[in-house]
Amino acid sequence: MSKNLLLKIIVLLIAAVLWLQLILLQEHVESFKIPVTLINLPAQLVPNQEELPEIPVTIKARGIDLVYVQLSGVTFEVDASEFSYGENKLLLNSNNLAKPKRIKIELNDVAAGEELYVNLDRVIEKKKNIELRYKTAEDEEYFSNYKIQLSGIKVSVSGPSSLVNEVASIKTDKLSRNSVVNDKIKVNLIKPDPRLQLQKEQLNLDIMESRIVTKTISLIPITFPHTLEISIIPQKVTVMISGPEDILQEVDKNSITARLDINNINNQEYTGILFELPTGTKIQEYTPNRIQVIRND
Repeated sequence: MSKNLLLKIIVLLIAAVLWLQLILLQEHVESFKIPVTLINLPAQLVPNQEELPEIPVTIKARGIDLVYVQLSGVTFEVDASEFSYGENKLLLNSNNLAKPKRIKIELNDVAAGEELYVNLDRVIEKKKNIELRYKTAEDEEYFSNYKIQLSGIKVSVSGPSSLVNEVASIKTDKLSRNSVVNDKIKVNLIKPDPRLQLQKEQLNLDIMESRIVTKTISLIPITFPHTLEISIIPQKVTVMISGPEDILQEVDKNSITARLDINNINNQEYTGILFELPTGTKIQEYTPNRIQVIRND
């Protein structure tokens, strides 16, 4: 009885091996999604999107080769040496399919005949103010009484222009007075987006006692994108800011940027203002705090 059972198992195993061999050696047609990589991309250009799309394709090949396609990381390698700012057409075919030499496949439909593009942005670099953050209200009060020596310090940010231009300031990790050693503190800078690069990721700052004062600055122009067909009333704003006395002595209306808050302005008649301030200062109040938006039809 046991011999018959063993014989049946052996026969089943042989049959399974033969069946698997037949499947692996027969040709099949399967659908896949293959990622795109750009090679020889000019240093001053970068893709707008964080990840390039995966392209749907149909592949005809032996079963064993289809398994290799799934396991070996096949990609479309596109030569981007001649690409320019804006939209660039992706020419995808078997010639730029990067795969191990042992794999033999026939590439059929690529994205069902659609025209595919990649949008490239310019790489720029700008200096940005540093925005201090605090762990607790007590820590903020402590650092308000003792000035962190940040005067004139900015950090360079590089990356796609569309991202760099949106960055108002570079935030720090939350500061704690327990981290102060010998009137110094190390602070880490937070990258606003993975696609951006910071000139430095940590600052060593000196702390010194300073008198906190307030200052009122008038006639700061309110900016907004020129592509918006709108007018605003009023066009300038007055702010009261506070900060270390020696920093505020240098602050004037050119030191502060007032940007119209354009979020949801299509649904609102009034909106607020977003400010970029010198590091170490903060707004106490501003007037007017509501700006009328008039659409130029």
